[in-house]
Amino acid sequence: MESSGILANINRYVKLDDAQQTALKAILTTKSLSKREFLLEPGMICRHQSYVVSGCLRSFFIAADCSEQTIQFAIEDWFISDFNSYLNQGPGSLYVEAITPTTVLQLEYEATEALCLEHPIFEVF
Repeated sequence: MESSGILANINRYVKLDDAQQTALKAILTTKSLSKREFLLEPGMICRHQSYVVSGCLRSFFIAADCSEQTIQFAIEDWFISDFNSYLNQGPGSLYVEAITPTTVLQLEYEATEALCLEHPIFEVF
């Protein structure tokens, strides 16, 4: 698992010591997606924040007129999620789809909450 990108991203906003970096790396999981594969779909509970290592994802919803309304594109070094679903741990309303073959590092909700309790600097981030 390549975690140097996410560590550099976070260190732009807060400075992590070695123990904090080790704790973060311990909760990261890697997920690979094929082109057009969905990371999330409406109705699913978003249990992860995803950091794009490589590839491209987009989040979108289907409007009342059945058109796709893109909310966000996420390329390398960006985060993507259905943040409302993630924060509330309730059913989401967005699709998150891989535009290209994509690899993400994921931060699971419960593990991230525990990390923030142990290392409050992550709450600042």
